[in-house]
Amino acid sequence: MGAYWETISGGRDPGIEVKSIDHFNAHGMRRVYGRRDTFPIAGKRAYNRNLDIWLTRESRILARFWAEGTEVDEESFEIVGIADPSLREKQSGVSEGWVPQRLRDEYDDWIVSNS
Repeated sequence: MGAYWETISGGRDPGIEVKSIDHFNAHGMRRVYGRRDTFPIAGKRAYNRNLDIWLTRESRILARFWAEGTEVDEESFEIVGIADPSLREKQSGVSEGWVPQRLRDEYDDWIVSNS
């Protein structure tokens, strides 16, 4: 069980690193990507898992895995080595195609460990 990605990862470059970091405050950052994945549980219940990716004023790219209303271990990461200029353009968000495979794998592992 993991997240379903509609597009093939655009970030398989071996120079891309996903580093675990302490929880961060996103105040003053620009959200460049977000998703919510819903997983059914027996009956009508379901649980949600979320991934948000933020661009700092210093052009650092930070990600957070979280769930609203449930007790899970939130995790935060810095993504290093992405050269995609569309992330730095002032637009509301970008498609999932650029999300590095390494971050996708971390997200899937997190979903499994918090289900």
